[in-house]
Amino acid sequence: MSRTKRAIALAKKLKKSGITVVASSSNSLEDILAAEYLVKQIQNIKYY
Repeated sequence: MSRTKRAIALAKKLKKSGITVVASSSNSLEDILAAEYLVKQIQNIKYY
């Protein structure tokens, strides 16, 4: 199971309403791109 799917499964198990993606370090552009990628991965999973 991918990390994204595990995060979604855990959020559902804990009955949380959502997942927050945060981009923060000294490489701001890379962080934003990585956060955008993660959000797209979360959105592409059908059962969320």
